[in-house]
Amino acid sequence: MPTPVEKRIMIRRAEPADLPGIMEIERVSFPTPFSEASYEAEMGREISVFLVVEEAGRIAGYIFAWAVVFEGDVLKIAVAPERRRQGLGKLLMEALEQEFVRRGVKEMWLEVRENNQAARSFYLGLGFCEVVVRHGYYTDTGEDAVVMMRRAGP
Repeated sequence: MPTPVEKRIMIRRAEPADLPGIMEIERVSFPTPFSEASYEAEMGREISVFLVVEEAGRIAGYIFAWAVVFEGDVLKIAVAPERRRQGLGKLLMEALEQEFVRRGVKEMWLEVRENNQAARSFYLGLGFCEVVVRHGYYTDTGEDAVVMMRRAGP
């Protein structure tokens, strides 16, 4: 008999049919959500990396990034509220890093809201370091952003 840890989890490229599940998570995760049209347009761009974690046929999380030459920029990562703090975010970041390495990315970058201690701790635990603070970076709230970086790959 399978235990809850043995649930079927699959990480794969996002598809247009995933957008309703992605948007459900997006709306509860960010004060200013991206639009469905924005995500749909990104699915066809060469620089975009857009992955979902699917669990039992439902979207449980996603990660969206750009890979440009040797630099990867993590733009969004979110997990459904009921599945947070259970390792899905780490799985998404690991899958993203594998894709970055495949594309020749050497450095991974991201911005995180300065007061989002949970996210900052998550990224620090993955080996990111805090590089600089961008004051007033988030136009929706005026919050500062902490820029974080780490090398991609081994």
